[in-house]
Amino acid sequence: MVVEDLPLRQDAVLWALGSLCQLNRVPFDQTLVLQHFPPPYTTLTLQHAAAALGFKVGTRVAGGADVCHL
Repeated sequence: MVVEDLPLRQDAVLWALGSLCQLNRVPFDQTLVLQHFPPPYTTLTLQHAAAALGFKVGTRVAGGADVCHL
């Protein structure tokens, strides 16, 4: 199965990256993220930005019931 590259809002991407960084005590500057990753924003953009911040990221196809086991 192919994972779709879905569109995301800029504020959602910044919130997700900022939250990941805060939880893992990684410095976060949204201005730098916006400079390095201009719009449009997609799930692929989120993965690339998270990887650039040092996170190990990937995609996984999961159904609703599978989410409980992640």
